[in-house]
Amino acid sequence: MLAVLEPLLFVYAFLLGLKLCFTRSGDLRQLGIVLAFLLVPAFIAERAIPEIVDSKLGILGIEIGLAWAARTFSLILLGAILVSLFLSWLRKLQRGEEVLAFHRMFLKLGIVLIATPIALKVHDPTLDFGKVLTSAAVGSVIFGFALQRPLGTLFSGMGNELDNVLQRGEFVQIGTPIGPRGFVVAKTWRGIQLETLDSETIFIPNEMVFTVPVINFDRPNDLVRRRIVVTTTYKHPPAVVKETLYGVFAAEPAIQREPVPLVRTKEFLDHGVQTEVCYWIRGMREDDNIADRMRTAIWYAFKERGIEIAVPTRTILPQDPVDRARLEESENEYCAMLAEVLANTPPFASHGSPADRLYLARNGSLLRFQAGELVVRRGDVSDAMYVIKSGVAVVVLPDGRRIELFAPGFFGDIGILHHTARTADVVAGEAGLEAIRIGRFAIEGLLGRAPNLRRELFAISDDRLEELLSREPPARTVTKEAQESWLRSVSSFLRMLRPW
Repeated sequence: MLAVLEPLLFVYAFLLGLKLCFTRSGDLRQLGIVLAFLLVPAFIAERAIPEIVDSKLGILGIEIGLAWAARTFSLILLGAILVSLFLSWLRKLQRGEEVLAFHRMFLKLGIVLIATPIALKVHDPTLDFGKVLTSAAVGSVIFGFALQRPLGTLFSGMGNELDNVLQRGEFVQIGTPIGPRGFVVAKTWRGIQLETLDSETIFIPNEMVFTVPVINFDRPNDLVRRRIVVTTTYKHPPAVVKETLYGVFAAEPAIQREPVPLVRTKEFLDHGVQTEVCYWIRGMREDDNIADRMRTAIWYAFKERGIEIAVPTRTILPQDPVDRARLEESENEYCAMLAEVLANTPPFASHGSPADRLYLARNGSLLRFQAGELVVRRGDVSDAMYVIKSGVAVVVLPDGRRIELFAPGFFGDIGILHHTARTADVVAGEAGLEAIRIGRFAIEGLLGRAPNLRRELFAISDDRLEELLSREPPARTVTKEAQESWLRSVSSFLRMLRPW
């Protein structure tokens, strides 16, 4: 039986080696070369040409059998390549990146240099390696002095690789507080290549990466926090400015919903109030484009809501006292009208004071929607709740059921109170809709000092959320996907083992 299987095994190994030589690259191609042109010929020659078994090969004064040397060296090379492939696969599984080619080369060279003397010593215990080791030590010293700089570069690169400082595709900055920035496109034994956002290529030596601070924008994940600072005049309440900014950033799909963008009053300047927005994006490639869209949207949102961007100038404008009084009276009447709507809407009517309702009115705005117009979209960031003044709001639940809300009533409370995304779509009814939009910051500011109103709102919101969750479809399991991914990996490995 063994006499039949052995030729078949040799044929299989030879055909597999040829396939890997012509269809693969890197370590797999080297594996094919060893199988097809070293290992299989060595075993076949040992059996087909018995006279070569007694042939001797002299190496550094050591005589060894030619057939044994060819077979043993082929097996050592085969083992070194398999170890390299395994470690590279393991690293890719853990870190998403293979071991560098020159690191694999030194790994295989080290295995060969360690395994060869051990095999020789096992083959012939009488061999004396003293002279060989002495010659090798002297040669190593000379070799080290001659290649001091290249070896320093090489070992710096190996140190960077062992420390896992960066990987291909990551966005990094070499040096702080300023330094070259870019995506890692290549890593060699001399250094790394960065592709900047201007499509320029920068080569950074390994010594520099090894000795200066490196900022990796993709660790521990590719979420990057960016900032935009705006300054508005003192006549605009901070809550209104915050809600406007929050709405602008909630409308941009490239900005992550988790973590939620932060809008903070940063500083009081002599010419205005400075507000900072911190938001998160995935990666840095679209940073400039996203920032451009945001600044443009902020300008239009401020213009729409009458918010003035402050500039560091001093302008004295004469104002008629009569006109100023009329303007203040108009603003007071507008706020009183909104406060009256809130006074007729539970729970604001029974659990909120007139001062609380006036606070919400000053930080709210009356919006009008045409029939069928989308008010809120399911899945969007919850940045405000709405109190119905007139008309009908139609809540479209995930299961398709529609609920009509009339005045006095409100919606949008679940996302605000429970810090979740919108749980349903809301559209205006056939007669349209008028609703007071109250931003998240204004609501949170009031609930912090109105515990009775807070308890009542949470009780209503909890009931709504419980009913909604009872109708949610079960979450899709990922077990089947994981099994399919595993089967694809096994199938790919088995296809590689086919000799055709």
